[in-house]
Amino acid sequence: MKVALLKGRNVNKIITILDYKPEYKNHLYCSTPDCGCRLVYISSFVSSTTTVQAFFRTHKDETHSSDCPQAFQRNADTVFATKCAVKGCTNPAEFEVYLYDYYAPPINREFMEQDFTCPYLCEDHMNFNETQAIGKKEPRGSVTYPYTNKDKAQGYTKYIPIKKSSIYIDPENKLYNNHINLEVIDVNSQLIKYLARFPELIRDIDPRKFEEIVAEIFHKKGFSVSLTPRTRDGGKDIYAVQHGMFGPQLLVIECKRYSSTNKVGVELVRGIYGVKMAERATAAMLVTTSYFSKDAIDFASPLKYELSLKDFIDLKTWLKDYR
Repeated sequence: MKVALLKGRNVNKIITILDYKPEYKNHLYCSTPDCGCRLVYISSFVSSTTTVQAFFRTHKDETHSSDCPQAFQRNADTVFATKCAVKGCTNPAEFEVYLYDYYAPPINREFMEQDFTCPYLCEDHMNFNETQAIGKKEPRGSVTYPYTNKDKAQGYTKYIPIKKSSIYIDPENKLYNNHINLEVIDVNSQLIKYLARFPELIRDIDPRKFEEIVAEIFHKKGFSVSLTPRTRDGGKDIYAVQHGMFGPQLLVIECKRYSSTNKVGVELVRGIYGVKMAERATAAMLVTTSYFSKDAIDFASPLKYELSLKDFIDLKTWLKDYR
């Protein structure tokens, strides 16, 4: 961190690293409103590879408030304490383990769920798990592993590093802040506020986590929401009910966590509209981290009172307006 709140008997102001004086020691606090977490000043020093400039750091005995973006630092530290799931292994976990599968069109759906038979692995056991795997690592395939996928589900194992990633707390001071793995942080106001600052990162999270984020946004808007079970057959992901003066209205929502170049096609739009008709819902919505093809937009345009398409631009607005 490059800024801090200086609080004393006769002062209450924001200062930068350049303003720091030795007499400010024990009077430095997080600059996030209502946080109150103490900070310490770390002077510049030379490491073996680079010169590290001075910065403010969280006091070792302090914790940021739940809504403060700097609280991610503590969450990341908790993740690092997780142990490898292999029986008898005392090494810290370095990878989260996921079962991955993909359904080709017309379903066109990704499946990615944490492998609860072996949720974490250290690097040694991850390498062994891969080298000893038997079978084809492809969608709808069947692979036998020594540690993972003990439920024998179709698909294959993927690994998400728990340690370093390219996600930082403070974009102005990237070198000095702890790295964050968004896959392991619970969906809450803290995470959504962070994604509002860096919305492109939402494309890097687990698809189920994306569904939970959308559900939380609708919950905050006054809807009663429920996520459907983790199935592998496509369809709706969220039921959102709003109780208004004209009675309850049901919205069925499908979520697609896609890359920016993978546009949602008309097949999926037809699919969620079909779900809306079958369940006699008030309206249907498809939300994506990507965009929609021209055919998808053309299909939905005459159905504007029954079907909504929300793309990455809409999603950024939702994240920004989250309260």
